[in-house]
Amino acid sequence: MISIARCSPFHRLYDMEAFDPKNLVSVGIRGPRNNFNAIKEAKKYGASVITSFDVKKNGVDASVKKAIEIASKGTSAIYVSVCSDALDIAFNPGGPADLCGLTSFELAEMLYQCGLGGAKGFDFMEVYPPDDLHNVSSHGACWMAIYMMAGMAKRMLSEKM
Repeated sequence: MISIARCSPFHRLYDMEAFDPKNLVSVGIRGPRNNFNAIKEAKKYGASVITSFDVKKNGVDASVKKAIEIASKGTSAIYVSVCSDALDIAFNPGGPADLCGLTSFELAEMLYQCGLGGAKGFDFMEVYPPDDLHNVSSHGACWMAIYMMAGMAKRMLSEKM
């Protein structure tokens, strides 16, 4: 059995010749369960980290604008991967009991803006149906997908006009 820890997918990306880590932006990271060395390592490779505290202090619009600018520089498309752990426990009750995360509004707005900003694909990982008595986490993931696709659709419509 192989155990893959948080941030290990990033390390795999750092090592890929066809991928420039300078276009990788992690948004919503926070808390003591995140290894501080992972943030140091991201900086070493040129990847960017926007913590949940940065989003709260700088605002959703400024944070997502910065993320899109970094991710899209020199690329033809943006891909967004959402880990439900970015959400505060209040909005992801099946997930880890991490406080000070993004609200459902903040994540929905960021995903909508990513869709408008040129994202061509996305995924949603770490949804916890077995641990979520009322299935709030899965329902929330569906809502987030709708906001992302709405932004993508609006962008495609505006490109046709």
